[in-house]
Amino acid sequence: MYLSVGNLANHAQVGMLFIDFETPRRLRVQGIASIDESADKLGFPGAEFLIRIKPTAIWVNCPRYIHSYKKLEDSPYTPSNHSTERIAQWKRLDSVVDSLSEKDRVVALESGLISLEDYNLKIKNKDG
Repeated sequence: MYLSVGNLANHAQVGMLFIDFETPRRLRVQGIASIDESADKLGFPGAEFLIRIKPTAIWVNCPRYIHSYKKLEDSPYTPSNHSTERIAQWKRLDSVVDSLSEKDRVVALESGLISLEDYNLKIKNKDG
């Protein structure tokens, strides 16, 4: 989340768990994170910056309890060079709009704010 990036200024140690649901496999990575605002971000549609990780430990994690899933399609919320970016419905919640980045706040206000009740209905209708 955008808000989590502020934590890196005070505590750059991170732990990540990568899960491949189709194989299934898991990989754990511990490392030191840094924020990169260079032009390299232009290679990633919608990126405001990159997070670089210098690994300090990497290991395979037991896949025993991974449920099997098969990817059917990309999410409509995945940024790309050839699509219109959609805002996630949770960003339109009237209770969180003040916590968003300026860019997301503008888009949320232009799209119209929704209540928690409206959000739950959208989730139920698979319009999350």
